[in-house]
This record gives sequence, structure tokens and C-alpha cells, in this order.
Amino acid sequence: MRVGVLFSGGKDSTYTLWLAQQQFEVVTLVTVLSTHDSYLYHYQHKHIAKILAEAIDLPLLLIKLASEQDELDTLEAHLRSLEIQALCIGGLLSEYQRTRFNEVASRLHIPCFAPLWRKDSILLLKDITSHFQVIITTIASMGFKKEDLGRELDLKMIQRLKDLHARYGVSLTGEGGEYESLVLDAPFYKKKIVLDEVITHWDATKFFGYLEIIKLHLEEK
Repeated sequence: MRVGVLFSGGKDSTYTLWLAQQQFEVVTLVTVLSTHDSYLYHYQHKHIAKILAEAIDLPLLLIKLASEQDELDTLEAHLRSLEIQALCIGGLLSEYQRTRFNEVASRLHIPCFAPLWRKDSILLLKDITSHFQVIITTIASMGFKKEDLGRELDLKMIQRLKDLHARYGVSLTGEGGEYESLVLDAPFYKKKIVLDEVITHWDATKFFGYLEIIKLHLEEK
């Protein structure tokens, strides 16, 4: 089955891509660049989408979504240009996102698969971190500190997330937008991503910060 994977470069969509590659023929990555806040798409660091696609060695459908455009109609119009038989998404808990993407797939008369849906958060994080090199790129919740930006998502960070969950209700997987991530390397990456220059932006009053990636390159594995 020829499938397209909705891809942001974060841990969930990258893990979904890995699972999809083990079952289907992944023919394209689909990345949506949103110029505004969106309930459907994460938009931090999608400007490196082409670098990610090169690292993975897969074609990329890059969709630029302006504020006046309908999110679903725009996605549907672009997906119609692809010869795919299914769409894979990295949704975990958001019923809104799953319903909306299922709606698009239904219009195209193809199934929409969400292999991570309702998976145990801790088991999922441990499996992801055991195979991928992941860093935290955005944080937006009480309890986080500036030092968490750029930190690797490993067993120690998982324990920190568990503590933040117990104290502040932070989603372990960041499903509520509490944090976002970037996968620098994975078993199926042909090349790994190396960050050469980043700027850390942090607002302690809002518990919000992000890494601005200035320069990066691909390195042979």
C-alpha cells in the first residue's frame, strides 16, 4: 500500500513514519507550514523540512498554509495530487485532530491510520528515546526551565516529565502543546542532523521558550 505520512520532524510523526515504513510503501512526506496558530499543525522548525526529507531520503510535499485558507480544504487539495492509498498521522490523544484528518481521508476515499493512538505514554516515550536522538525545541508550560531547551529526550528527561506531570499536569507526550521536539537521528535516517548554531529564546514570566535554529548540516553516519 502506497502511503503518505503527515510529518513535522518531531518525535511522534517520525516514530509514525518508522512504523509505516515497516508495513507500507511510504512514497512521500507531507509537511504543512502554517503562518498562524493552528489546532491541527505544529509549526516550529518546519522551515528545516527539506533538510529532514534529505536526511530521510524521501520526497516531500510542502504545503504553505496562509491564515485565510481553510486547513482541511487546503490539505485535501494537495493530497489529491498524490497517488497514495492511505494517510498516516502521528496523533496520540487529540480527538479533534484525529476526526479532522479522518474527514480529509474520507473525502479522498482512503483510510487514515494513527498507529500511536492512545498508546501508553511512558512506554511510547521509552521506545522512541531508545531508538531516536530527540531534543526539546519548544516549551510552553509551568515547571519548565530555560535549561530544558535543547535538552535530549532521554530517560532522565522522561523522569522530569513525570515529575512535571504530577505537579503541574504537563502532558507526558506534550500533546497539549507543553513541549515540541525535533528528531536529529533515527535508524532509517541516511544522514544525521547536526545543529551548528542556535539561539535560545526564553520568557520566564510566561514559561515559554524555543530554540531558533540558525545553521545546521547533514553528516554521514
